[in-house]
Amino acid sequence: MNKFSIFILLAITGISLYILFCVGLGWFWTIGSSTNYERINQVLLNLSYSYIAGLIFYIFIEYIPKKIAAKKAFNIWKNQLVNIYLHMSEIVAEIKLIANITKEDKDIVLGDLKDIVKYKPQYKKLYYKSITFVNKIPNKDRTKGVFEFHADLYEAGIYIKKYIAEMIKLPSASNITPNLLEIISEIKSCKFLSTCNSFKDVFLEDYEYDINSCDKDFYDFLQLYIRLSKYKFSKYSYKYELLSQNEITKMEAERKKVLEEIKKSGIRLNNQKFYKNNIEYKIRNGKLI
Repeated sequence: MNKFSIFILLAITGISLYILFCVGLGWFWTIGSSTNYERINQVLLNLSYSYIAGLIFYIFIEYIPKKIAAKKAFNIWKNQLVNIYLHMSEIVAEIKLIANITKEDKDIVLGDLKDIVKYKPQYKKLYYKSITFVNKIPNKDRTKGVFEFHADLYEAGIYIKKYIAEMIKLPSASNITPNLLEIISEIKSCKFLSTCNSFKDVFLEDYEYDINSCDKDFYDFLQLYIRLSKYKFSKYSYKYELLSQNEITKMEAERKKVLEEIKKSGIRLNNQKFYKNNIEYKIRNGKLI
């Protein structure tokens, strides 16, 4: 029910209650001339009685059960919403890193995203440290790693669509509020997520990706992310910062050392990702990204 409908219902309820108390009980005034006011007042009273009775019936038979069902359905969806929000936050943090944006998400305007189209993913490697937040409270540990444009955005996008598909299949989906269903549906079909999903082709790794329109598409994606954040569930989010050259040197030395130790142990590395001492390791075809 939208705000206008609620306003109309409240207005009619207020008028009906006014008639019941003022006309029915004769506290203040009566309607009509001395010859017909009793009939007019009786009609108004009957209409008010009918409306109030219908409203009570609606509240107990329709409104309250739907609210309870929607709350139960939302609780069933919560885990998936946590996962969707986490991966959306990962994408937002990565794009903010590319566009060199330090603003809060809600303060970002389309003009702030102009640097996205200048980014050349096939020529540039970004070394980052990520701060994780739980309900806006930062964790102490910071993970360091290498941002890989095509693979990272593709992976996050795939997970988002996967979780949405699982949610929609649940029987409880029919009880979810229309506003939340609309947000989830728009996330699934948004152009930016489709762009992320197009990065699957590994043969394109050495070519420039078509990100010329990503600024507008990402802005729409960001607005959906902000709208989703208004719902009550545990929110895990990221903030990425560029590593200094000194930090990059130390991290690369640590990564090479760990990789050599793993190879000496006889463990075969192909395509995988793991973390050790808060450093991210991405292995592709036996080589460290």
